[in-house]
Amino acid sequence: MGGAAVKCWADAARLVLQQWKDWVLVAALLTGAGGVAVLWLAAPLATGMQVAMNAVYAVWAAGFVLYALWLARRRFAPEGIRMGRVFQRAQLWGAVALFTVVGLLLPWGLMRWVPGFASLGAQAASAMVRFLLAWALLTGGLCWLVACLGLLSKEEA
Repeated sequence: MGGAAVKCWADAARLVLQQWKDWVLVAALLTGAGGVAVLWLAAPLATGMQVAMNAVYAVWAAGFVLYALWLARRRFAPEGIRMGRVFQRAQLWGAVALFTVVGLLLPWGLMRWVPGFASLGAQAASAMVRFLLAWALLTGGLCWLVACLGLLSKEEA
């Protein structure tokens, strides 16, 4: 797995960095999904109309997520993803483990870490920088994982 996996992962990273505008678009769509999810969580459920609006918010947020994933697949794996071929490759499972650490656990740790700054402004600036970095790691990691899936699908076994 060694050299072939690292080459695939590096090629996927190059693809995501070359198409950084598509990465930003996917990140913006996922941000929209998060915003609608906040509306969904904050909506009251006292009347039938409010329950209906809550259902609309849920479908709207799911639509943002599905469109972001569809767009990531179109941009970073344009030739398609062959799941039967990809699931048999060790490079995929290494990529999933790497994404879990860098795309999920590291952003989670960044968001939970609170440096002890003296002023509220410094704490707010730190939170903003940490959030943006965590969001870039999460969305970039997702695009990278889709690019890995695309590259592994087109390579010969």
